[in-house]
Formats: sequence, structure tokens, C-alpha cells
Amino acid sequence: MILQKQQMVIEKYSLDANAVNFCYSGPIDQFVLRSISDFMNRITFECSDISKKLYIILVELLQNISHYSAEKKQYIENKLSGVGDVLLINSSHEILLLAGNTIKTEQITPIREKCLLINSLNKESLRFYKRQQMNRPYGAYDGAHIGLIQVAIISNQPLKFDILLIDKNTAYFTIEIVFQKKEQTVLH
Repeated sequence: MILQKQQMVIEKYSLDANAVNFCYSGPIDQFVLRSISDFMNRITFECSDISKKLYIILVELLQNISHYSAEKKQYIENKLSGVGDVLLINSSHEILLLAGNTIKTEQITPIREKCLLINSLNKESLRFYKRQQMNRPYGAYDGAHIGLIQVAIISNQPLKFDILLIDKNTAYFTIEIVFQKKEQTVLH
């Protein structure tokens, strides 16, 4: 699914494939999370603010995939890990982070409503909403929403999300984060 989405993103932004810094598709366990995080730590941007934000957002999105993807695979130590896709594109004028995973069709409406609610709030309201969600009683938490709130807070922009129906039981949920680069900001 990410390859189709990657091709659409490349076409949408009129990028050449060389702008793709990395693309990962598979189970996201602690080992993969650590490996991708280490890779992100080695990538430096002249604008350290973007680097820090990208790192935090990437970790949030990877954790969401690991915990909440409808597709699970056994990878290491007999543990099931969520399967998903991550794409980092570095064009001349922006940096794009795209993450996606499958969800069950019954999750479409709640996820869409949660993303729309998050997008309707300003930064101060988002912080208050995050505290409310964190203070909910154990078991009342319905997944991935604190991470999505955190992504909106850190990126300081509305969530760009898409949900594509795969079949009657599953859909593909993507989050796209775009940072506009200053003229001198480059990836090393």
C-alpha cells in the first residue's frame, strides 16, 4: 500500500524518486523503532527545530502503528507487532513524513471524528484535551488518540489524514506531516 501512496506523493509533489530518504514497510517492534530512530538521529537538518519535531512525530507515529495497526505479524521473541509503512521525503522546499497502517472498517468513523476534533482545536485547547485524555480511567482509553494529539501539537498544523477502503473489513489510514523548509535548510 505504501508503494502506491509513495508514487501518489511523488507525483503530487512533482518529486523525483531521489528525494525519498527512506521508506519502510513491515512490522514495527522495539528493534525497528530503535533502528529508525537511530537513523533519524543521524540525519541532520540545518534547522534543528525541524529535526527535533520530525523525530518526536516519527516516534509517535511508529508507536501508534506498532500498537494499533489491524495487521499484526510475529517478528521477534514471539511477540505480535503492528505492521505499517513510513516514508520520509526531502524535496528542495519541504520535508514530508508519511505513515500508514491498516485499520478495521469499524474504526473509520471514530478515527475520522477524532482527527476532525483534533483539527478543530487550537494549540492551547489541544494541550488541555491531551491532559483530559491522559487522566481518563484505565480501560477507558480507546487507542492512538494521545499520539495523534501530540503530533498535532508538535507539528503545529492540522492533521492531514486519509482513509482508503481496502475491502469490507479493512481500510488504510495515513497521516502526512509536511514541514516547509527555509531556503538554506538541507539534509546531510
